[in-house]
Amino acid sequence: MEKQILFTESQGFKQWWLLAPLIVINGVFVFAIISEPDKLIEIVFPFALVLLITIGLAISRLNTQIKEDGIYVRFFPFHRSVKHFTWDKFKTLSVQQYSPLVDYGGWGLRIAAFTGKGKAYTVSGDRGLQIVFTDDKKLMIGTQKVEEMKDVLKKLGRLSEQ
Repeated sequence: MEKQILFTESQGFKQWWLLAPLIVINGVFVFAIISEPDKLIEIVFPFALVLLITIGLAISRLNTQIKEDGIYVRFFPFHRSVKHFTWDKFKTLSVQQYSPLVDYGGWGLRIAAFTGKGKAYTVSGDRGLQIVFTDDKKLMIGTQKVEEMKDVLKKLGRLSEQ
């Protein structure tokens, strides 16, 4: 039986300062290919790489759901399937502010090996659900729906004291 969805959020990269330069660079490559077809071999690999990065950012989606039986998250296209974390796997859950650059080195699928902050799935902003698992591993899931997420976790009795 399908569990009731209590919270849902879908986020994508919308930072113009991140996508605009990539689009301009792709345009330069297209112009170079058209104007200098004899250099196609030299241009095609870097163009393909920048194009893949641009498409990857444009289609990336961070989907988060809270259901009665736990938290579901998928960061497409990096996760092939939805990750389901049951309530018994959590030591603490808190919705908090963080510094994407200082704590995790930026946005995206991040591993903060040197800061001890654990993993992060973020696409924008500086607020998220900080999960500490029973094995003391950590995961930050970014959110733009801070109050809604807090309310749902409070109603479920799952939000740790902050």
